[in-house]
Amino acid sequence: MTGVQTCALPIYNINNNVKKEDVLFILGDVAFGGFENVRLFMDRIICDEVHLVLGNHDKHIKINRDGIKNCFTTVSTRLEVQIDEDMFVMDHYPIREWEGCHKGWYMLYGHQHNTPDKRFSNGDVRSMDVGFDSHPEFRPYHIKREIIPLLKNKVYQSHH
Repeated sequence: MTGVQTCALPIYNINNNVKKEDVLFILGDVAFGGFENVRLFMDRIICDEVHLVLGNHDKHIKINRDGIKNCFTTVSTRLEVQIDEDMFVMDHYPIREWEGCHKGWYMLYGHQHNTPDKRFSNGDVRSMDVGFDSHPEFRPYHIKREIIPLLKNKVYQSHH
């Protein structure tokens, strides 16, 4: 599951869809609502395991201002995650080619703030904008129930 916004509605939508024992991936811009709100935002999320992939609005988190990285399980610029038999590359930005793209790996990103009808706008059929804005219900996507079914039958098209 992933998300990118920092206002009251996403907190409600996160906590209604992501349980304490789940894993939440935030693909950047958690500080978009202001660095001073990051700790308040994170304190309200009930999920215990939250991984942040840094976005372009997260410069204060990147330098660990006021020890803010402690609010997250991990903080990175890109993640490679295996969930069951599926591999995912998670980045804030869409990437045209990524590790494992020719082997069926998925690319998930959040930077573009697309509407639901444009969540596959990267041009790569195995990649997807998984930010809140791209979800029809403005909430995190569930990887197994939503993302994999949307992408599993698509084949990566080379750009060479």
